[in-house]
Amino acid sequence: MNRIRVCLWATTMQGNMFSLARHLQQRPEYDVVAVMQTPDIYRQEPINQLAPLRVTVMDRQHPQTLGALQRWKPHITVIDNHHPPVPLSPLLVNVWHGYSWKGPEDKKQFAEIYKSVKAHTGIAPDAPNPRFMWIAAGEPNRRYRIEVSGFHPDNVLALGQCYNDDIISPPFSKTDALAHYPKRFRDGPIFLLAPTWHHGTIFAQWGDDLDIIEALIGELKKNGAALVLRMHDRHRFDAAYVQRLENMCRDQDSAVLLKFKDTTQDNLLDIALADGLLSNYSSFLTFFYPTLRPTIHICPNLDNTRAYSYRIWKRGKVREIKTKDMGHAWAMPPTEHGGLMADNPDDLLAHVRRAIAEPDCCRASAQRFLDAHCAPNDGHRCEALRRAMEERLRLLAPSNDDFP
Repeated sequence: MNRIRVCLWATTMQGNMFSLARHLQQRPEYDVVAVMQTPDIYRQEPINQLAPLRVTVMDRQHPQTLGALQRWKPHITVIDNHHPPVPLSPLLVNVWHGYSWKGPEDKKQFAEIYKSVKAHTGIAPDAPNPRFMWIAAGEPNRRYRIEVSGFHPDNVLALGQCYNDDIISPPFSKTDALAHYPKRFRDGPIFLLAPTWHHGTIFAQWGDDLDIIEALIGELKKNGAALVLRMHDRHRFDAAYVQRLENMCRDQDSAVLLKFKDTTQDNLLDIALADGLLSNYSSFLTFFYPTLRPTIHICPNLDNTRAYSYRIWKRGKVREIKTKDMGHAWAMPPTEHGGLMADNPDDLLAHVRRAIAEPDCCRASAQRFLDAHCAPNDGHRCEALRRAMEERLRLLAPSNDDFP
């Protein structure tokens, strides 16, 4: 019998793509190629020592990669955001790159996705398409994709997030992971500040980012805690802002570890080690909820009387959009969350103190959010996706000898 050939076309080797790769590499009936940017940098990351990928790795930028994949003829292409430049397989599966509050992700904003899905499968996602699967985090997310993104119900499956399998049961010990952090991180609580870049700076509605981050660091240090500050790619921020951030973190006596996504792709170690998470509504929050540890939500501008500004990445550039329609910017109300909400800098520091003193303060609210919004966090989300892909392959070509 032929092995099932899967191409993981990863924007970043983290999240759902990472966990699915780990799951499939344990199945002898699968042959997996992971295509990623800067694989040489990824190989140097601690995660590659603690939980190495044993799949074939190819460089997205290498001129021979695309031709090699076309000759290999995968049965399934899995993507997390961007599509390969040409169709590679009969089945296209989008696991997306997180479940967050960001809107609107309607037909207009998803125009490129519609175009790419049709180019790869011959059918747009708003029609029944046996060659296309979109994986939703849960039933509310599935309904949103149908009602707002416009996808046909047959194309959207509420199977949950593969990454949660590794978040609730990390493939490494805490001791082994901490060996890759500064010594100070081994002596007290660790907090993770992981903002989305879509709102611009982290605390735009409150004041200067660096003043507030410095106050946060001071509060953490007073309580014997350390901070991982995990930012998106450097090129999404103003160069002067990045320089100020780097200078400030460098002066904090090893109490802060600053990371950018383009140079440190993995975030599983940070999530596994963090005793609490702070974010302005990035998808890190819904990945972190299954830990049931404290989360602090940085409240955005909720005032409809003044323009709200958010950012998107389009054609290689950051674009800023202003709107007074909060519904346009948010897929879920910011008040719908699984933790604590900070309305101002004083709130933020008070919630940090509470999270340190009461590490179980968000257990109930996190569980309520998970029960309402997400597929079961049972450690079997990768298996659920694998079985769904196998079933779809059987439907696609039951008599094709090239199919398993």
